[in-house]
Amino acid sequence: YTDGGELVFIGYDRVYLDGYEYEITVAPDQFDTLRAALGGQPGADVVDLVCAHVDVIMARGERSWLEARGIECRFVSY
Repeated sequence: YTDGGELVFIGYDRVYLDGYEYEITVAPDQFDTLRAALGGQPGADVVDLVCAHVDVIMARGERSWLEARGIECRFVSY
């Protein structure tokens, strides 16, 4: 989590553009939707839920998985 309470995925994609680093940020106001998408209970820790479902999320890619479920996120690459 960031100091502002956001969840941030940090990664490196080697497939496109000869590789690039990225960050995908999910704001706290999206956590209820994220919990529901992962089958979690209200108030469940989203990091624990993401870790428990990492294989499913990563098979699609974080941003694609989030957006397919209506979870707003911010993408930055560098």
